[in-house]
Amino acid sequence: MGRIQIRKRFQNIAVQQKGAYVTRKVQYSTIRWQELVEHVQKDSGLGKGVCFAAMQAIVKQIEEMVENGHSVNILGLGHIRLGINCKSSDTREGLKASNIYRVKLLFRPTEALKREVNNVTLDLIEDNLENSIAGQLAEEDEEGNIIAQDTEADEEEAPVVDD
Repeated sequence: MGRIQIRKRFQNIAVQQKGAYVTRKVQYSTIRWQELVEHVQKDSGLGKGVCFAAMQAIVKQIEEMVENGHSVNILGLGHIRLGINCKSSDTREGLKASNIYRVKLLFRPTEALKREVNNVTLDLIEDNLENSIAGQLAEEDEEGNIIAQDTEADEEEAPVVDD
């Protein structure tokens, strides 16, 4: 069973036109392709090159199948397929490809994966980053002035350059 940390943050809620405290999942990191290949290699006992090639081939096949209108069942995870949104028409003749305004990728998880996700343990962490401004966590001094901000984005941090 997995464990996920969550933290408190203040967020402006546009619908309610006010701010409120909410909890958000801590994003630990983004696992890059090479790291995933290394994990698969360790779990399978196969060579890294074999794992890399097999995973590349699987991804390529999933892309091709989905692009050609198939629903792909990814064992243990779920089904992936394309979906569309289109404008309706009063007549059959009025339906054209131009009525489609969005093509999207849909994922439907398996029941087993849903159960696993629902059984994840959530740990509320307390830290000194209590407030949030525009999606960023902010630390305030005693007078309410912002003294530090910490983003939770998936992007890599920019290297520090000394002047």
